Amino acid sequence: DYYESVGKDYKPSGNTKFPFDDAYDIIFINLGTNDKLESGVGSGDAKDFVKRYNTFINRVKEKYPNSEIVIIRPFNGGANASETRKAENKNRGDIFADMYKKGYFTGDKLHYCDTTEWTDIEYMTDELHPSENGHKNIAERLMSFLKNEGLVK
Repeated sequence: DYYESVGKDYKPSGNTKFPFDDAYDIIFINLGTNDKLESGVGSGDAKDFVKRYNTFINRVKEKYPNSEIVIIRPFNGGANASETRKAENKNRGDIFADMYKKGYFTGDKLHYCDTTEWTDIEYMTDELHPSENGHKNIAERLMSFLKNEGLVK
């Protein structure tokens, strides 16, 4: 079961089950780096993350069998991020690259958007979350990706 978890200061706003009752042509999954993974590819942390992520993807596929699902690799973070944050972001990127190589993001109605080269996104002062302009740039790149995948004209 998945619950609504968006609230003030990113705190859960309750234990309301997500209803899964809407229909979507395209679903974007862009989970952030808040999972606090501390170890790299092949570690216990990464294996647990991969298992949970795969379970989540399968749940979305089950609930929305007619939807195209776009899995977005976590963004790199800002150029001025701390060395610790840069290492964390690289670690997560490596895990996603490994998952992609192993076929986790391939199959009917699954699409993997590799953001590795998206290094010029503007970030807020936390060097973690995209700014308003950063989000506009991401939207433009996603539209290009969707066109290349044949999902939109």
